Amino acid sequence: RQQKQRYRPPCLHGPPSVPLLAAMSAGHMHKSQAQRALLTVRAALSQAKDSLDDQEALLGHLEEAEGSLRRAETHLHRESRTRVKTSHSFGLEGLGAWKDYYTEEDRGCAQFSHDIDTTPTMRVGRRMSLNDTLQLALGKPAVNLLLQQAGKFDFDAISFVQIPEATHQSMEVLEAMLQPISLVGLHLLTSKKDLVTSLFEPHQTGEMKAFQNRLTSFLGQLDKRYKHDAPYHGRAHAVDVMSTVDWFLSSTYMASHTAPLDHFMAIIAAAIHDVGHEGRNNLFYTKTEHDYAITYNDRSVLENMHLALAFNIMLDKTEDCNWFKLLPPHTQSYIRKGLVSMVLATDPSRHKRLETELSKLVDKTQEEAAEEPGKENKQQKLDDKMLVLQTVLHAADVSNPTKPRPLMLGWTERLLDEFWAQGDEERSLGLPVSPLCDRVEGRRTVPQGQIGFITFVVQPYYTIIAELIPEAQEAAEQLALNKAFWEEKAAEGPGSFEDWK
Repeated sequence: RQQKQRYRPPCLHGPPSVPLLAAMSAGHMHKSQAQRALLTVRAALSQAKDSLDDQEALLGHLEEAEGSLRRAETHLHRESRTRVKTSHSFGLEGLGAWKDYYTEEDRGCAQFSHDIDTTPTMRVGRRMSLNDTLQLALGKPAVNLLLQQAGKFDFDAISFVQIPEATHQSMEVLEAMLQPISLVGLHLLTSKKDLVTSLFEPHQTGEMKAFQNRLTSFLGQLDKRYKHDAPYHGRAHAVDVMSTVDWFLSSTYMASHTAPLDHFMAIIAAAIHDVGHEGRNNLFYTKTEHDYAITYNDRSVLENMHLALAFNIMLDKTEDCNWFKLLPPHTQSYIRKGLVSMVLATDPSRHKRLETELSKLVDKTQEEAAEEPGKENKQQKLDDKMLVLQTVLHAADVSNPTKPRPLMLGWTERLLDEFWAQGDEERSLGLPVSPLCDRVEGRRTVPQGQIGFITFVVQPYYTIIAELIPEAQEAAEQLALNKAFWEEKAAEGPGSFEDWK
């Protein structure tokens, strides 16, 4: 049979339209639903031709063809509505722009995360250049002795912050030793592991020097912005969380699933995660219609405030703290995304969702270990890594019940003092006392309250974490011992921290 030349309608002479190019491009990748329906029509008509002698079969094939045509019309109508209707001046790139705008995915950060160097850093045996004040503090044996424990599970942050009070040194030494965030931060970032050098190329010595100076100034400002009179959410808590995050990041799982940049970012997140905290919780600010609650619409009020304050400190030109702007744009975007996601994850109201997502990740990780490696999804890989980093910071933030008993008791007493002070203020303002903040009731039921916190919040969370990070089993075991301690004290009846220590 001689092949006829295909008729080309006049409207298609000349360059194809933008919608047609989009359809051709999509069709090149895979057949649309309308195209599949038209193929069904063609097959039905072919079968009808073969059934000319069977009227019943013929009618059946024609009805099938008619139904497929209707489906094709419906699918074409849907596709025309969902296709980006853009003018010739916008071109096909408009499709990608809209898709990027209406999604939480971040292809740029996903690609950056995929490309960053994951080679572990080596300890190089040198310390970042410090100002004279910090150098003076490091010359004191009491400081160095405790500082060497930073990054270990049993690091005593309370004692580290209290060194100035215990040693009665000169005013110059006292000033130096009142910068615990700076001392611990620089120790973890530069002495324990050379995380700062890993951010720069070997020839960028000038840029690295400027970065070091600004980072030191930034940490010094954090020391000043944490409230010295906050019973719990002060510099000791920041230092403790920084050390615990470093302990988590040094585990085998974290070392193999994160890069030195992630380690750096996590320690910074720990340093800033409660900056400016005044010893009152989110519910207090919401009930009193505080400026923070109005500004952040009652959602993660404190966590948003801490982030905004930290970045405003960086932007303060008078203090020369903006280490962030010395990094390449892609690195800035990645660090900004990481810091925001990690600090927001410390909001207690997000705990249950974080626990559920982590449980799913553990299940998925175990399933993937038993399967053949598939095609890598960079966005999913980024999301999983951010989830693990959020988990580590939140776990460090609620880690007090997992620490050795003397440390656990010290932190518990501080936290309850802060809760009860909030309850006292709420009562004086004529407001309902927030949960856990009633001083009279709280003093009578300290063991019961701690058993509830461990049972319903910390223990389930750390049990899941230990499946992903086996080293966290040490914390889970100590947690069980502390729970047994509180159960024993609950059975004994009312007591005080003086009795329990």
